[in-house]
Amino acid sequence: MQLNDFDFNLPDNLIAQEPVLPRDHCRLLVLHRQTKSLEHDYFFNILNYFKKGDVLIINDSKVFPARLLGNKISGGKAEVFLLKIIELQTNKWQCLIKGRNLAPGSFITLAKNNRAELLKDNGDGTWL
Repeated sequence: MQLNDFDFNLPDNLIAQEPVLPRDHCRLLVLHRQTKSLEHDYFFNILNYFKKGDVLIINDSKVFPARLLGNKISGGKAEVFLLKIIELQTNKWQCLIKGRNLAPGSFITLAKNNRAELLKDNGDGTWL
């Protein structure tokens, strides 16, 4: 898996910056499986789409800014996509890295005077 597998064009004006108030007035996209048709509605109408025996799964996970843009010491651009924390105390992460000529021991300068060191190529497309 490579970072560019997740590249797609999403205009900034289509990314919600604030939650809709009241919250149940957010938009709802409904797929009708029988007809393969799509319907646009609002979340406050969600009960209209349930039948007896249906189950609603609630995802209460939080999103964090996992995409970090930076520059290599050589000046080339690099992108770090944080996948999962490996060691909290030392701030070690498993990441996808987009950039050229990456090698263990390389540094990527990030925003606010932070920097990331590439410790290890895991051989599966991810880095430590």
